[in-house]
Amino acid sequence: MNFHVLAPIAGLALFATPARPIPRSLKTYGSALFLFPAFLLGSVRAQSDYHLQVVKPTVSGFSGQRFLCVSPYSIAECDKQVIILQVALHRYPIERLGQWTWILVRSEDWKPILTRVHMDPNSPAFSILGRRQTFVEEALLVSKPRRQLELLDKWHIPFGKFLDFAVSHELGHAFCSKSDEIEAERLGQRLRKGQRLDCGNLPD
Repeated sequence: MNFHVLAPIAGLALFATPARPIPRSLKTYGSALFLFPAFLLGSVRAQSDYHLQVVKPTVSGFSGQRFLCVSPYSIAECDKQVIILQVALHRYPIERLGQWTWILVRSEDWKPILTRVHMDPNSPAFSILGRRQTFVEEALLVSKPRRQLELLDKWHIPFGKFLDFAVSHELGHAFCSKSDEIEAERLGQRLRKGQRLDCGNLPD
């Protein structure tokens, strides 16, 4: 299988080769969907015994966007879900984002991974701005009825709109490098309405 290597991330590392030591603290900001506090990631202590492998899809990236799936995705499954994510991203001026990596995680693995690194497992997407990466849960892309009911109960967003909501919110973080959840959602709302983003008049 075609594995790829990523740097350590917030107490979890994505590797295809033997693990290297992980820094004891995270220096980059992270963000999660909606109002999950971004600063929490800074307090997470790395756990060097917890590693993940990623699969590189055969689907081409676009506008500087790179796509990966956390194993045990098959390449075929990864390709299918990456295409769904790409369709959602095409609604937005993604070329402004520059180089960015989108990483898909199976729903059955999402909760254990986020719980292990002390993040809210009911946030189905989060970004690490310093590494220019966004993680997306599989349930946003394909039918996972039990998980989708959990997310609906938590967020009260119809599932036909949830992927677009999550993508636009994370782009709100990414376009203006804003870790603040409220500001990111204001930017996400502007994106969903097709309005122009002005990062200059937003607080850091």
